[in-house]
Formats: sequence, structure tokens, C-alpha cells
Amino acid sequence: MAVLAEKPFRFRALHSQLEAHVGEHVDDNALTRSLHRLTRSNLVRVDSKRSGNRLIKTYSLSESGRKQLATYEAIVDAYTHLHLPADQCDGRCPAHDQQQNERAA
Repeated sequence: MAVLAEKPFRFRALHSQLEAHVGEHVDDNALTRSLHRLTRSNLVRVDSKRSGNRLIKTYSLSESGRKQLATYEAIVDAYTHLHLPADQCDGRCPAHDQQQNERAA
């Protein structure tokens, strides 16, 4: 979903971008199944256009997909921050403030 948040992609371009993003091979069948699941869940939108006899599909993140991705990224950011050592916190974090107050007591 993070790759589709950048811009819409056709299948092969999405496949290449996804492999670059994750740094390893992505199976075509796995990507196809994932796109079908995301489409059925209304997280990804498919736009189809005809070019001669060919049907060309372009995949993009739907509004629901953008909201889900933003929620996921916020959870990851919070989790990552909570696992920072207290001395690396910027001082505005209630979780690290509580830890410092407990140490001072």
C-alpha cells in the first residue's frame, strides 16, 4: 500500500517498484492475490482502459486505503518511539516522562 500511495501504477511497474521497495523478489501470483484482496476490501481502486484489444489496468490507493495506511504508519511511529531509549526522546512524550518520573521517585 505504501508504494501505491506514491502514485497509480500498472501491474508490471507496480511489481518493479515493489521489488525495489522491499529489496527482494515479489512473486507475480502473490501480488495478483494481494491486489484482488485489497480491491475487494476497497483499499485499492482499479481503473481499466482499452488500448486496441488490450485491457490495461491501473491500480491506485482508494481514500479508505489512504486512511488505513495513515493509521498503520501512526501505529508504527508510536511503537518505534516507545522503544526509544528515554535519552533519545525529545522530551514531549508522556510515556518517557512517566519513566523519568518513576526513576526520580
